Amino acid sequence: SDVHIEPFETRSVVRFRIDGVLEEAGTLPKLQYENILNRIKIEARLRIDEHMRSQDGAIRYHKGTNAADLRVSIVPTVSGEKVVMRLLGEYLRTLTLADIGLSQKHQALLTEIANRPYGMILITGPTGSGKTSTLYSMLHEIDREKNNVVSLEDPIEYSIPGVSQSQVR
Repeated sequence: SDVHIEPFETRSVVRFRIDGVLEEAGTLPKLQYENILNRIKIEARLRIDEHMRSQDGAIRYHKGTNAADLRVSIVPTVSGEKVVMRLLGEYLRTLTLADIGLSQKHQALLTEIANRPYGMILITGPTGSGKTSTLYSMLHEIDREKNNVVSLEDPIEYSIPGVSQSQVR
């Protein structure tokens, strides 16, 4: 679900997150990395002249009839700028609580909680644990005509019709 590109003094290491664990996929010479970094920044509509501050952006990728979103985070490090790209499939927009493997009992509980007229739902956990999938699945269960739904995200991963979304810092 993630692609990490981390610069070091003479090379950059490319790692993929597979089942929650980062696995090294290869290395890049420093010069190639700078060119790739600039291309990623341009595609994600980030500033290519900014090297000392974190930046977040997104890339929409189309191949044939398939589409994917990439959430891009660039963070300055001692050796250069580290890139983390999160791959978000189009399928997440339509996931239901049943699709993510919840039991009938837990589906009913989350649907009941999500439709309460008050309160807040916080979901926490490590990268790749299903936080986004769970929240987006719950949003499909809510009657958005009768309830005021606001999503506070950093960064916003998907646009959902009928949900007011705000990016927080």
